[in-house]
Amino acid sequence: AVKNDFLSSSALSDIAYITDEIAKYEKKTGSAYFYGTAGKNQRIYNLIAKHPIYADLISSPYITTLLDRVFDRPTLHEKFGLNSLTAHIVPPGAKAIPLHIDSVCPEPIPPWMIRFIIILPLADFTKHNGATAFVPGSHKFLRRPGPNDIINHASKEVVTECKAGSLVLFDGATWHRSSDNQTKNHRPGLMLSFAASYFMELCGEEEHLTVIPNQIIESFTPKVQQMIGY
Repeated sequence: AVKNDFLSSSALSDIAYITDEIAKYEKKTGSAYFYGTAGKNQRIYNLIAKHPIYADLISSPYITTLLDRVFDRPTLHEKFGLNSLTAHIVPPGAKAIPLHIDSVCPEPIPPWMIRFIIILPLADFTKHNGATAFVPGSHKFLRRPGPNDIINHASKEVVTECKAGSLVLFDGATWHRSSDNQTKNHRPGLMLSFAASYFMELCGEEEHLTVIPNQIIESFTPKVQQMIGY
């Protein structure tokens, strides 16, 4: 689904500028992460630690209310958590990346919501500039796409076209990918990934990194640190 006009023009301008400045800085300092078929797609990780505007974004009433309903279940715990908050910049001439899902859950994929993804385009998404393409209904396949699926489902893909500042909303188990960027401009967007909180409850009934003093954590072996959440 697409939620049009989520950001005001001023808010869109601010977040697009800040994201672009971070991208330039990471390129300049050699800390940028690149991937894709030609190794030129730029991903910016850990945005929530790089500017307060991103914390404002994920705590907006529209998003938190929506997620509370998407992940609704009878529980005394919080229903969801932030999985990751990143930027994806598709450069001019970039080829489509492989079809994939946003889940590390073993197959068969459970039929309930594991991850919910929100893409926020920072430039208009079009059929020509690398907008996200989906295979509608593929979240019901409960599996990852294989090599043959790219051929068999290519004609079923739908490219999401929407204005900058909108929200693209989907189940993380839906097959998707960024498409070819046939233009001369970069196509930037934010990717907000949220996950059901029961995964934290399954492997972290006690919030170890909160309840164990730092000096004790530092005394643990690397294996024990990993087991408690490092």
